[in-house]
Amino acid sequence: MGFRSLHDYNLSLLGKQGWRLLLNDHTLVGRVYKARYYLQGNFLTSSLGSNPSFIWKSIFESQDLIKTCARIRIGSGLDTNVLNTPWLPSDTSPRVESDHPSLHSCKVYQLMKTDVKEWDSEVLYDLFNSREAQIILQIPLNSNSIEDVWYWSKEPTGFYSVKSAYKHLQVIKGNWSMDDNSNLWKNFWKIKVPPKVLHFAWRVLTDCLATRVQLQIKRVPVQNHYLFCNSAAETTLHLFLDCPFSKSCWNISAVTIPRPFDCYQLS
Repeated sequence: MGFRSLHDYNLSLLGKQGWRLLLNDHTLVGRVYKARYYLQGNFLTSSLGSNPSFIWKSIFESQDLIKTCARIRIGSGLDTNVLNTPWLPSDTSPRVESDHPSLHSCKVYQLMKTDVKEWDSEVLYDLFNSREAQIILQIPLNSNSIEDVWYWSKEPTGFYSVKSAYKHLQVIKGNWSMDDNSNLWKNFWKIKVPPKVLHFAWRVLTDCLATRVQLQIKRVPVQNHYLFCNSAAETTLHLFLDCPFSKSCWNISAVTIPRPFDCYQLS
């Protein structure tokens, strides 16, 4: 479970870089990657390419994760293709499935009335199936919105977060129950401590720390024993509870730690 959690956590971190490339292809780094890997598209349409760099191979691994949760919020509709882009506000089918010939090379703005900022219902019901036509009609149009923008569908703010990406990976893999532990995690993230402390505690609880045992699982050639006490394998459990030095620290702090520790390893 620890290896899987560590892999998903790393993938969520890489996803943050992929998300930045999707949003900021005008920056120097974005222009470099775009010129080499997705000249005519964006990060979501990119390919691994021939002789890719190690960094690009790592970031590219997060492409499927970004694809599942990236959506386009319609502004003017000028820049968004009707087909093959995730602009429908749907968790299951964000891309248009209707295949009317008129939709090929069609932009979203062409589905709106020309004299007022609203959808042309007559056009929608002619070109789309009833389900998609109804979904599109429910998309709000703001007369002040000029650009179509990407947003992360798993956060109310629309901004990508490592936490929501990791949680999404656990849900789709069946490792995270939306009911089990939901209140526990909600309360956990509300604890009033510095963010770096909370983040570190979360990594401990999900066994995501790069301990020597975890490094061995990742096939890093290291000895697994804990160098500080040299009495056992370096696991998260040993680091924070079983090591004699850790026990003395807990005794001095007068904090009672229930056993077994495994009950805290949430997934």
